[in-house]
Amino acid sequence: MTRRTDQRRVLLVDDSRVTRNLQKATLLAAGYAVVDVDCGEAALAEIGIAEGPPGGGGHGFELVLLDNMMPGLSGPDVLRRIREFYSRVELPVIMVTARDESGDIVNALKAQANDYVIKPIDFPVLLARMETHIGFKKSHEDLRNSHRSLIHAAKMESVAHLAAGVAHEIRNPLAQIQMSVDGAMMALGDEAKMAKEFLGMTIEAVERAEGIISELVNYSSSASLKLAKADLNDFVSETLELMTEEFEGHATLVKRELAAEPPMAFISPEELRQVLLNLLLNSLQAMATGGTVTIRTGVRVVEGLVAVEGARTGARVRNGDEAAFVVVEDNGPGIAEGDLSKVFDPFFTSKATGRDHGKGLGLTVARQLIELHGGAIELENSSPGLRATLLLRVNETAML
Repeated sequence: MTRRTDQRRVLLVDDSRVTRNLQKATLLAAGYAVVDVDCGEAALAEIGIAEGPPGGGGHGFELVLLDNMMPGLSGPDVLRRIREFYSRVELPVIMVTARDESGDIVNALKAQANDYVIKPIDFPVLLARMETHIGFKKSHEDLRNSHRSLIHAAKMESVAHLAAGVAHEIRNPLAQIQMSVDGAMMALGDEAKMAKEFLGMTIEAVERAEGIISELVNYSSSASLKLAKADLNDFVSETLELMTEEFEGHATLVKRELAAEPPMAFISPEELRQVLLNLLLNSLQAMATGGTVTIRTGVRVVEGLVAVEGARTGARVRNGDEAAFVVVEDNGPGIAEGDLSKVFDPFFTSKATGRDHGKGLGLTVARQLIELHGGAIELENSSPGLRATLLLRVNETAML
């Protein structure tokens, strides 16, 4: 028997301890991670649908091996409940029946079982069927992810073309407006105070529009960065010096938890500083009445990194790699869970829009710049607040 090493999780449901132990031993020997329960109610609890819709974490199982005849909730009852929330592709279910009767088999299939086996179980057949249905599930997930990536990439390409067009078509009239207003301000001299205030607001609006265009251009740029090895502790300290007045004027405490051994990473200081300043300013804006920002540095092995739809291909940090990190964590209100997946989209912002508020491009550009570093950026809610993690390469192997 070939033993698997990826420890895919299977939920085993059977009211007979002897039968359950035999099935569990066989599945463990085949390399599966097994969660076994003795009733339908416990099965629904493990899947996370005992009392209502599942949470955001998903069910966590590759497949359910479900006994047909059980006291309380029967196998078909449990299966119908599962199918209220998960399709046959999302959570395959193989029904185990003790009788080779067409009625039981038909009922199982009508309840949307993926397959069935008959007791006593022919385990080589069972394992082959499990492999088939888990393989279908994985193929469907890969296809769905590829589809999403294509849609995301197409959207990002459209934004890039729009950015180039906006920059070309709007910068000239903005420059003319700026010169005209400057001339009017000088002509007014010290008189016409109200008119000068209105002209000042016009200048601010022009500068804001220019800022949006600059960020769009930065986002759409496909240029590579010139990276050099640098001490992240020194880099963070220098960047914080630039923010001294902002922090003091905001009554914000800055805690530095820099690694004892200076972490070295390949960076482009100007572009990475833009990213770090953006994260720090976001923290300040999130804590309207003041708070604490903690900055950490170090080196760790990457794990749990989720692939980003539409991200740049090529050399980048991956799970299992050693990477340097910079963490910016605040104790503000965080971001609504439903918005965490949107914060890197162009023009999405959880802040108010308009003068002195968000343009919805800061994090979009930040991710673009980190990807050009061959790194990754992660955002997650902490308790309380928001934690942003920058992961950066520590070697030159296959640099972008």
